Order: sequence, then C-alpha cells, then structure tokens
Amino acid sequence: MPEISREAFVEYLHDALNHLYNADQLRKNPLAEVFGVAGRFDTSSALRKILTDTIESLKPLSSEPDSSKSWRTYESLYCCFIQQLNQQVVADQLFISPRQLRREQLNAMQHLADRLWQKYHPGQTLVEDSAGTGAAFGTGDSAEGSTAIPSPLIGELNWLTEAQPVKPTHLTEEVQAALAVFQPMVQKTGVSLLNQVPENMPSLAVHAMAFNQILVSLLELAIHTAGAGSVTITARKLPVSVEMILQVASSNPNEEIHPDTPTSLQIAGELVHLSGGRMYLTAPGNPFPIRLVLPALEQYPVLVVDDNEDSLQLFKRYSAGSRYDLVCTRDTDLVLELVESIHPRIVVLDIMMPKENGWIVLGRLRQHPLSADTPIIVCTILPQEKLALSLGANAFLKKPVSRQAFLQALDQQFDLLGPESPKSTAHN
Repeated sequence: MPEISREAFVEYLHDALNHLYNADQLRKNPLAEVFGVAGRFDTSSALRKILTDTIESLKPLSSEPDSSKSWRTYESLYCCFIQQLNQQVVADQLFISPRQLRREQLNAMQHLADRLWQKYHPGQTLVEDSAGTGAAFGTGDSAEGSTAIPSPLIGELNWLTEAQPVKPTHLTEEVQAALAVFQPMVQKTGVSLLNQVPENMPSLAVHAMAFNQILVSLLELAIHTAGAGSVTITARKLPVSVEMILQVASSNPNEEIHPDTPTSLQIAGELVHLSGGRMYLTAPGNPFPIRLVLPALEQYPVLVVDDNEDSLQLFKRYSAGSRYDLVCTRDTDLVLELVESIHPRIVVLDIMMPKENGWIVLGRLRQHPLSADTPIIVCTILPQEKLALSLGANAFLKKPVSRQAFLQALDQQFDLLGPESPKSTAHN
C-alpha cells in the first residue's frame, strides 16, 4: 500500500462518510485499498460495513453520562452519517448549536481515523503531510504530535466555537486585505509579498475577525524572517477544507529568531484551533513553511447546462465564494451521467442549444429517478416562463442575468429544498 498522510486519510474518511450510501462513490474511495477491500464485487458494502462497525465500536457504555464527550463523539458520527439526520436535528438532540456540532464532528473524525488506522494497520503510524511535517498546533488531543497551549485567549475567544460568521469569509479578499496592512513594513524592509491564492477558492467557515488575526500574526513573523527576501502565500481546495501554506525565502538564513515568535505562533495556533482548523509547523525555531488547514463553508453541487462558454464562465464568477459549487457542461449527452455522479442539488438549464433542445433535456431530467424531484431553473433568452413552469421547471431566469438574480434564484430553490434533501443524502 502506498504511504498516506494523516491529512489525506482524514479527507478520504470524510468523503467516504459523506457518500456512505452511494455505492459508486464508495467503490472509488482510496480507503477501499487502505482497508484491503478494493477490487471486490462487494467493495462498497464491505467499506460501508468497516465504517459503520467502527463507529458503533465508539458507542459508550449505558452507564456513561449522556452529556459526556464520549457520547457527543459517537452521536455526532452516528446520527449525521449513519442515520443521515439533518445537522440542525442532531444539534438540537445534543443541545448544541450547528456550528458547535461541526466542531464536534471534526474532533470525532480525528478519533475515528485513529481507531480505524490502528485496527487495520496496528503498530503503524500515519505520517504527516510532506508539506507540513513537524508539530501540529491547535488540533486538540486527537492529533499525533499536537500541542495544546493554555492561554487566556481560549477563554476570551471561546465564543468563536459558537458564533456563526456574520457573512462568508472570502479567502482571497481577506488575504488581500491582510497583505495591504503590511505595505508600510514591506516598503521599509524591502520584502516581497507574493499572493498566489487562486480566485476561485471557497469561502471559509471561520469568523473573519479570527482569520484576519491569524494572517496578521503569521505575516508579521514571516516578514521578519524573510528579511529582504520573499513571503509567498498559496492555497488549494481540499474536499471539506482549504489548505494554505506560508513559505519564506530568506535573504539572511542566519538571522536570529524573532523574540515574538512563540507569542505569534501561540496566538495563531489558538485561533486556528478555536476555528476548527489545524496548523502545522516545520520546526518551533524556524517554523516555515507553515501549513494551515481550515474548514470551508459546505458547498453544494449545482449542475449548469449551457452551450455558451461565456455564460458558463460568468456563472462561475457569480458563484465564487458562495455555498454553490458549479459543475458546468456544454454537452447535453453528459447531463444524466453528471446527475448520477455528482447528485446536484439544483440544475440550471439553457434552452436554445444547437445539439439538443433544452425542453427535451428538461423532460429527460424529470423522467430520471435521481433528478425527478431536483429543482430545475430554466435560464434562457426566450420569454417563455409559463411554458417552462408548465413543463416541470421550478423557476425561470431570463438572460441576461445579474449576479444578484442568479444567486437569489439558487437561494430560493435551496431554501425550499432544505440543506438535507432526500435526493442529496450523499452531501451532508
């Protein structure tokens, strides 16, 4: 079996649980190979049994108090993934907020990962990702090599574990804002700040204030370490989170360690922990590159069918930073295949397409069992709203469409559908 990092293992595990009852997705999950069930006729059911049995093994004794951490760990996994209950329902059962439930799930996932690994690979240790080897700060007591740092900050900022962000925290915007803060220092030191964060990154499930302070604490340290060198920020999307890396190219590698290094790392690490993320350091003395893994706002797949590439690119720009993950196609022959593979929460459908008329595609979607109840928004230049609704569309948009109108139409259908629709149980 190829070497696997802890972070990759947890990501595969989360994806498998999100698709626990989707046979095709389970069969493709790398955990099938990790657990030795790949290539079998019953791969999906075998992997599902491994996961459900291990979750059941976490069930505490009946004598354990209902409010104990053990019960919260078990129920956050069992209710959300095995029973496929709505997160709000589970949060109400546990008398906690949905945001706190997500934090409980993150900790429970780490515990489940350890249990699974030791069961199927006893004596072996999950390795840290090559991009972030070394100490892990702010990960709680479930992560190998983690460091818990007591501080008054934890008490004062504990509201971050409960507070919902006032608005989505847009990664690219916040990085640009943080870099702007340090322009006076940049001009004084001559350091180069290189922002290589892609524009299409998902928003973060992290309070903007906390994320801004994390960046400020780490950038201050990075700029000092770099001297007249450079500081580079990169990011990439993971299945349920966002990975950021701060890399320093120092012009003076023998420079003394900044005296505020422990404080800056402590502040950033505690805020990362309170925000439900993880921070990896290369070494305490010279921590760069520093790697952050932060929870992303849950995104929901939306299938867009339109033969116009400009329209598809426009819709992608409209949805950037929103809760919607657009999967676009210009080929009507692929529509049902995509419905089966991504289980879209909503379909946006053009009508005037050269290969096949959109009315035909609409009828085909309504006849397919996986999309019979999926909300469909007809988006066309044709002024035929009544026809669209009479043929099975749920809503109508007339081109050209503004960003506000596009997102509002998606929001209306999503809110009517609810975050946990029966047709989309694979996307908790």
